Amino acid sequence: MILNKSEKQAIKSLIGDKRFDVLLKFYEAMLEKWKAETGIGFNEFDTLKLTFMKEGKINGLKNFFDELENQAHEV
Repeated sequence: MILNKSEKQAIKSLIGDKRFDVLLKFYEAMLEKWKAETGIGFNEFDTLKLTFMKEGKINGLKNFFDELENQAHEV
C-alpha cells in the first residue's frame, strides 16, 4: 500500500496502545449513532439519499478501521 514498513509499525504500535481503546469506544459510539439515524425523507428520493448517506458513513468508518488493522498485520 502507500505506507512504508516503519509507518506500518507505528500503526501496529498505536493499535496496541491502551489509549487506542478510547478511539475504539468513539468508533463504536459513532456507529451506533449513525445506525439510529432515521432514513425517512420527505419523498422517495430523500429517503433513498438518506439511506445511502447513512450506509456510506458506516461503511466508510468500518473500512478505515479494517484497513488500519490490515496495515498493522503487514509488518
